[in-house]
Order: sequence, then structure tokens, then C-alpha cells
Amino acid sequence: IVTHPEFRPFLGRRLEKYRARATKALEVFAGCEVIRPIVPDGVFYFSATFDTERFPGTQHLQARNKQVRLYLDELQATNSLRRDKLFAYELMGAEGVCVVPLSGFASLHDGFRMTLLEEDEALYLDTCHRIRRGAAAFFRA
Repeated sequence: IVTHPEFRPFLGRRLEKYRARATKALEVFAGCEVIRPIVPDGVFYFSATFDTERFPGTQHLQARNKQVRLYLDELQATNSLRRDKLFAYELMGAEGVCVVPLSGFASLHDGFRMTLLEEDEALYLDTCHRIRRGAAAFFRA
């Protein structure tokens, strides 16, 4: 595959799409004090850490329905979730957006990873805005 004459041009187009989506995410997250983006280079995901030193507290997000809120409350009652994992659950319950907590990658820093693979730009931007809104509310930023 890598020796095919179309491989390098294809790879270049893919990397350019990832760069463009990462730039859009950086634009959406700019000014959100709790999100500290990690600028990606040539990968299909976007990561960010949370500024938990400046924003140590968390709060519930508005869950979409009572069953979701009850489930999230059960998870919190165990007191065993890192903040980024709790954020991922709260975001899913409130905004319908799935991010992967950085603690799932054995990171010492709380944060999240999201994909850059979404082809629908409007949906992608809406997702970024939902993440920003959720992080600001969750950390009271």
C-alpha cells in the first residue's frame, strides 16, 4: 500500500484534514480557561488537559433525564472516579457527547481525547462547542 503512487498524496490530504479540524477545535476552545489544548501533529485525535489547579471544584451538569442523573449519582457515590472520567460521564449525560478521559491512557493529568475523524463540519463544530460548554460548567470556569 505505501508504495502505491497515490499513497503519499492521499496521506497528505488526510493530514491536512486533521490539521484543519484541530485548528477549528483550538478556535472553539480558545478563551475557555479550564481547557488546555495539546496541539496535535499528524494524528487523528485531539487531546486537552484541564486546569484543575485553578478550577479544583466540579459540579453536576444538567442530565438529559432522571434515569441518567440517577446513574451518574450512583457512579459519583463510589468516590472512585477521577475528575476527567466523571467529566466524560457527565458530558455524555448532559450533552450527548462522548470523549475519552486521559486517565484511561494512564495519564497523570486530567483531561480528554476526542476524534478528528468527523466528516460533517457542522456536527464537528457543534461537538466542540458542547465540550467547551460542558467543561466550563463542570469546572465552574
